[in-house]
Amino acid sequence: MPKILLVDDDKDLLVRIASKLQYLGHECRAELTGTGALEFLKDREVDIIVLDVMIPGVSGFELCRRLRRNSATAAIPVLFVSSMSSEEEVGHALGQGGDDFLAKPFHMDDLVRRIDRLLASRPSLELVDKVTGLHTSKAIKVEIQNRILEKRPFSLAYIQVEDVAGLVKEFGAETRDRVLRHFARAMSQCAEKLESPRFAAGHMGGGHFVALIEEDHIMAFCKALRKFWSSHLLQFYESINELARYQKSLAVEGGAGVPLLRPHICVTRHTARDNGTVSDLFEALSHVRQGAQRTAYDDIVVDRRVS
Repeated sequence: MPKILLVDDDKDLLVRIASKLQYLGHECRAELTGTGALEFLKDREVDIIVLDVMIPGVSGFELCRRLRRNSATAAIPVLFVSSMSSEEEVGHALGQGGDDFLAKPFHMDDLVRRIDRLLASRPSLELVDKVTGLHTSKAIKVEIQNRILEKRPFSLAYIQVEDVAGLVKEFGAETRDRVLRHFARAMSQCAEKLESPRFAAGHMGGGHFVALIEEDHIMAFCKALRKFWSSHLLQFYESINELARYQKSLAVEGGAGVPLLRPHICVTRHTARDNGTVSDLFEALSHVRQGAQRTAYDDIVVDRRVS
């Protein structure tokens, strides 16, 4: 039975929402203040929080920020509800770590649909990826959100290891997982050599990774990772008795051979004066990735729109 925390100072609305959700089989807890919600969450777990912005004590925005900074609550989905529904207000709510926003007044069925959609994402709430040991997609986004709130500059690299699907087809899922673990270790080792104290990395699934690192380390990190991985692939293919095919694949690209597993790297950055959100950063990376398709493999493609 999903557990839902409702936080709003409108008692009548809380009763109506709780009655509807309990009828649908959910377990609900209602709190009238942000302070009460924080106290409740100290020793209790919930699956989702429906949170008003204007509440007594700790505001909805501040409550959400505190949740995201706490590893025990960082991955809980937050659905903001508020009568302040301008585009700026919605953007600010999502920028504080909210997962969705619903304007008041709302139809109860709309609320239920939003809650169901967020509950459906619960399998991704694990904070550590079981294959690589890195942050999960959700966890790395929480980490990025916290860096944004700190108002300090940082860089974000999106890295795609090519043809992981071909690796599965050729050698099976166990070999793929081995490669992903090795790549995760390569990322961590390269960051350690640069003595990057604020490095964080996430596995987004398949051959997709994200690295969060200081501005002055980003290019050195990307170049070191590419060099390290190129050397490691020789050892990897030798370990599975496929070195000759790998070398042939390098010499005759496009011909029949083993997957090259090369890392394609795109970079954007967040400045101290930037008010963008996590979604804005990933949208920027998406634009950079599209441009990267028109460049040579060896290029580390940087978002030039960020001054």
